Amino acid sequence: HRSRPDGPGARSLLAVAVTARGETLGAMCLVSHDPELPYDEADRRVAELLGRQLGAALASARPGGAEALARLEAEARGSEQKFRAVADTMPQLVWTTRADGYHEYYNRRWYDYTGTTPEQSQGEGWANVLHPADNDHTQAVWARCLATGEPYEIEYRLRGVDGVYRWFLGRALPLRDEGGVIRQWFGTCTEIDAQRRASDAQRFLATVTDALVGSFDLTAALRAVARRVVPDLADWCAIDLLSVTGALERVEAAHVDPVKMELGWKLWREFPPRLDAPDGVAEVIRSQRPQRTRDITPEMLARAPLPEAQRRGLLELGLRSSLVVPLVARGRVLGALTLVAAESERHFEEADEGFALELAARLALAVDNASLIERLRVNERRYRSLVDASLQTVWTNSADGEMQSEQPGWAALTGQTFAQYHGHGWSEAIHPDDRATTLDAWHQAVATRTPYAVEHRVRVSDGSYRDFTARGVPVLDRVGR
Repeated sequence: HRSRPDGPGARSLLAVAVTARGETLGAMCLVSHDPELPYDEADRRVAELLGRQLGAALASARPGGAEALARLEAEARGSEQKFRAVADTMPQLVWTTRADGYHEYYNRRWYDYTGTTPEQSQGEGWANVLHPADNDHTQAVWARCLATGEPYEIEYRLRGVDGVYRWFLGRALPLRDEGGVIRQWFGTCTEIDAQRRASDAQRFLATVTDALVGSFDLTAALRAVARRVVPDLADWCAIDLLSVTGALERVEAAHVDPVKMELGWKLWREFPPRLDAPDGVAEVIRSQRPQRTRDITPEMLARAPLPEAQRRGLLELGLRSSLVVPLVARGRVLGALTLVAAESERHFEEADEGFALELAARLALAVDNASLIERLRVNERRYRSLVDASLQTVWTNSADGEMQSEQPGWAALTGQTFAQYHGHGWSEAIHPDDRATTLDAWHQAVATRTPYAVEHRVRVSDGSYRDFTARGVPVLDRVGR
């Protein structure tokens, strides 16, 4: 029976009968707290076999003589054979250990995935395919479960026969005798690589967004992002942008090894990519489509039309796989993001393109926003220069018609301070006889978002009044506000 219980923390329940020779002796219940991985049909089949083995163990304690015990032993052997037959058809990696944690059985899927032999996997041999970064934590959790008897559950990476590490969810439950003593452990490893990478990618993208939004130095932010990509997502990360002249400029190239970093920059300086090249960064920028090379082999580099010095340098870097995606924002291509695998021996798959494109989109938007802000700053400086050079008095107001920022021209003309002309205080410099007419015209222009024009007398800095013609036009957005 499989269901979703209502108990605190429980997400999935699996209950099977404990039987021996057709007689039901009890029931075994398993509870999962993981909402992402509820028990499935494969789990049910394994649990039923465990229920029969547990039933055989319980029945063996009953009186019945040697003949009954022999029958039970034969049934146990048959149950073991059935267990192995079922385990070999399961997509998970299945394993069993003795009570002390010594691994003594793996299903066929384990050997197919890891490429190991039974001799290599027995005992502690399983740890040889465990990712080095996960080893200490995994060993500590397993040791604690062996000591306490609590269910074992952990996420770790296992190396496949292709040399690639993938994420798995490891689970194991103890099989106890009638006295509660653990006699054996039954475990499975379920691949969760796609789910884990998707989750990690979303967390990474969130940190990238925070870094880009919170930084006032775009170049520093791009460099920080490239260094975050390495080494978890790639061994190399490079960001190239198109300059205002159309040339390709490398903003950053990140790698954990400073020696290889220097070699990578040396190759870039000596053999910069040509924008007319038929592939690579140039082709990605032209086509605005990603380019993925799953396997970069020495034979491929040997056939490539490259200068010999460049070929030797690339071979020395040990490149294995690459993924280049365009940086596109608001329909314009701004450059390219390059991810390269080398020491990790990973291979970029089609699924990796989605993450890379999303990362590139966020980088491109940050670059484009920074460019827009810089253009606004340049225009503001030009406007201020024009105002300073003009013989007329230029002023700006907020959308609701108030003076809310410094107005050097108005202050110089009237002698008013910021505190005096702020808001509608500027009207105090208008001649009392003209003030009501001026304010009526101004409020009408603000309310209707139409041009403002009026003639009035203004008190200048020496206290005298002079005649002026005042004009103003509204600056509207795309929807006319």
